[in-house]
Amino acid sequence: MTENPERRSSTTVRASVAARSAAIERWVRFVVPEPPSNWGSVMVSSVLAIAALALIASFQETLGNVPLVGALGGSAVIAFGVPESVMAEARSLIGGHAAACAAGMAVAWILPDSPWVGAIGVGCALGVMRLSATVHSPAGADPLLIAATHGAWGRPMIVLIVGLLIIFLLARLRAAAARLILNSNSE
Repeated sequence: MTENPERRSSTTVRASVAARSAAIERWVRFVVPEPPSNWGSVMVSSVLAIAALALIASFQETLGNVPLVGALGGSAVIAFGVPESVMAEARSLIGGHAAACAAGMAVAWILPDSPWVGAIGVGCALGVMRLSATVHSPAGADPLLIAATHGAWGRPMIVLIVGLLIIFLLARLRAAAARLILNSNSE
């Protein structure tokens, strides 16, 4: 009994088309995820991130241009974009930066002229953050900043501390507003 070659060919084509279609659908869902259910929350988070970084930028301008935008921008994304994340909690937000700065300063003090200060500082910062349960990924940039300033980290630290306080306070404001909205909607 021989199988009809035409029938076998059409079955193979249909299976191939179905597999390609499923792959395309998975790719589209990856690239274009489902839209958020709460556009208001997205807008508030975005506006507060803009406000926090604009305040930081204006403060930074008074002290001279300090390259903290990356670390504080990453912290703002976590604090306002995923406020339920462990990295958005005060312990990680502030503690992670404190641990990373301490590690960066210690390495810069021990190896002041080494080209490895930034790399070793980031590795040590990661270890300290993990041991103290204060992991905050944007804080990994702090030892690199300390290495790049070659010991002149006083002004950058002021901007970092004030910037973190601004982000923290605005994130708390966002959380309080979200609770108010949820409570008023449930009544």
